[in-house]
Amino acid sequence: MMTESDKERFNNRICVGHVLVSADIYVTPVMTESAAEVELTVPNDNYQKAMDLYDRICQFALLHGEDLQGLFQTSRYYYMSCFVRDIEAFKKEFEKEEELKPLFNHGKGKTAEFLISFPEKANYDDKEPVKKAFLEITQKHVDSLDELTWGNFEHRAFTGGTVGFGVNPHTLERINFDDERDKITKLSRKDFVASNLTDFFESDFYVNHLFEGAQKIGEIDNYPVYFNPRGFYFYWNKETEYLLESWLTFPAYPYGWFK
Repeated sequence: MMTESDKERFNNRICVGHVLVSADIYVTPVMTESAAEVELTVPNDNYQKAMDLYDRICQFALLHGEDLQGLFQTSRYYYMSCFVRDIEAFKKEFEKEEELKPLFNHGKGKTAEFLISFPEKANYDDKEPVKKAFLEITQKHVDSLDELTWGNFEHRAFTGGTVGFGVNPHTLERINFDDERDKITKLSRKDFVASNLTDFFESDFYVNHLFEGAQKIGEIDNYPVYFNPRGFYFYWNKETEYLLESWLTFPAYPYGWFK
C-alpha cells in the first residue's frame, strides 16, 4: 500500500484523464520488463465510459499501489508510477474490460507485476508566464465587450447544454452546476475569465474547430491569443501543443461547440 506521503503526492498530480498500464514479466530472477502496455485517455466527447474506467484505475492504484516513484518522462509530462503486485486482485477487477485485454493476453509468460503510470506534472517550464500574459490580454478585452454580447453569454451560461454529468471536461473534477452558473453574475468579468482558465496539451485535431470565427486580440511569444464570439478565449502554441482556454459560457458549452 502507499504511504500517507505517497497518497498526498498521488492526489496532487495533474488530472488529465490519461494513464499507462504495463504488464511486466520476469526476464531474470530480479529484473522485469514490459510484456504488454495499454494507454487509456479520456476523450473530450462521449467520455463517460472511459472516465469511469479511468476513475476505477485511479482508485485501485491508490488502494493497492506500492513504491510510488518517478520513472520516466515524455515531451509532455513527468510521470509517477506505482507497482501492483497483487496480480489476482487486478485481474478480478479489470480482466473483463475490453480496453485492458492486452494486459492479460500477451502470452509472454507469467505476469510478475503491473506498473501503473500517471502524469504528475507538465514537462513545460514556461506555463505561469504564459498564463499571466494570457489573462492580461483577455481580461482587458472582456471589459470591452458590449452589454448585448455579454448578456448573450450570461443567457448561455444559465440555459445552454452543460458540459456533462457534473464533471468539468478539462480537469475531470466534480462540479456543482448551480454554483458554476451563478459565477457569471456574481464575479466581475475579469474574475470570471480567470476562474474559467484551463490549461492542457492538445493536438490540432482538437484545436482546429476553435479557430472558426476567432479574432486575434493579442500575442504571446509570437503565438496569437484569440477571442471567439461563440463564447471563449484561447491560445495555442503549435510547437509545444500547449493550450489555454477560458469559456465565457461555463458551465454551458459555447455556442456552436458541436458543429
